[in-house]
Amino acid sequence: SVQAGIDRVEAFRRDLVRVIDGGPDATLPEGEVWPAFQYVINRYPIEPAHLHAMLDGQRCDMIKHTYETFDELYDYCYNVASVVGLVCISVWGVGNDPVVRRLGEYRGIALQLTNILRDVVEDAQRGRVYIPADELRQFGYDPADFKEGVANEAFDKLMAYQLDRARRYYEMSSGLEKLLPA
Repeated sequence: SVQAGIDRVEAFRRDLVRVIDGGPDATLPEGEVWPAFQYVINRYPIEPAHLHAMLDGQRCDMIKHTYETFDELYDYCYNVASVVGLVCISVWGVGNDPVVRRLGEYRGIALQLTNILRDVVEDAQRGRVYIPADELRQFGYDPADFKEGVANEAFDKLMAYQLDRARRYYEMSSGLEKLLPA
């Protein structure tokens, strides 16, 4: 059930907070991941807010199945993808660089938008439509048609718009690799 999934995420969040707040001497929850997590969280300057955002993204995926605007979708993409990169750059030692942070955020958005476009039919069959509703209306595409894989003129124009956006985020994040340590 949805509530059981939310409860699991929130139980994980409580364990995560316990380990973060307890520092290197925290009593660890049961599970093989926690000693490694404790080591990493105490060794690297990872912002706990990023870890909470990841869990917020997982929780959101259980309860929110459509997005009205790109701003809403951006927030979701940030939580499920950008913060992963932001945690990585903290481990790699460049997490305090505002340029690297911005490029990492944009790369996460680009990657998640790509994932959304790749899975549009499968997601619709599971009752999820990540393409913003206002853009579906703008291009005259019925989101129910995703389930059947309808690729008409409206679909082509909608997808061209979505692909252009994803490409822009890849372009806005270009140069990221050059700023990361080998």
